[in-house]
Amino acid sequence: MDFQLNDAQMDAQQTARRLSSSRLATAAAELDQTEGFPSETLKAIGREKLLGINIDTQYGGRGAGVVAYVLAVRELAKGCPATTVAMMVTNMVAEAIQKFGNEAQREQYLTQICRGDWPAYAFSLSEPGSGSDAASLRTTAVLDGD
Repeated sequence: MDFQLNDAQMDAQQTARRLSSSRLATAAAELDQTEGFPSETLKAIGREKLLGINIDTQYGGRGAGVVAYVLAVRELAKGCPATTVAMMVTNMVAEAIQKFGNEAQREQYLTQICRGDWPAYAFSLSEPGSGSDAASLRTTAVLDGD
């Protein structure tokens, strides 16, 4: 088994490392103090295609895979964990659109997400009896014998 990183993985890691030290780390303390949102930093992350690491290249993503994603997350989180969470959620939304959306939705949204045109995306989760922890609903149901 070969554990060497491929070119796409190394590129994602190096790009994230560079952004982490040049943009995220320098803005992290100010964002924490001002409770600001890292819009410009997320746009920069998007310009480097790190908002679409697992998105097909035809939609403007990297198509680099989960290992590249993990490497990028690790490097970005060294600079600013909060900004990295926004990056992760944005990647998750893009992946959901790619997997579950139709072709018109993919063409309309994925390119803009990957480019960082809109700096971040979100999702909403609310389950009766569990709030934002959907796993707790399943656990309760299993424990109750449902």
